[in-house]
Amino acid sequence: MSRPSNVTQIDRKTGMQIKAVLHMQLEIQRCLHEQLEIQRKLQLRIEEQGELLKKTFEQQQETTRSLL
Repeated sequence: MSRPSNVTQIDRKTGMQIKAVLHMQLEIQRCLHEQLEIQRKLQLRIEEQGELLKKTFEQQQETTRSLL
């Protein structure tokens, strides 16, 4: 049983649209993954800076106590 040419044409067009949408979805996923990796690295830097600040503050307190 043969299909009418207009149905075949619609199927091709739909297939191309699906392919384009899947490509867009893949690009978006890549961007989101990259953004997540950047956020993770920033979070680590923030935590490191927090630890450094805490140590600096503790050293300052010790210095102040020793002077009193």
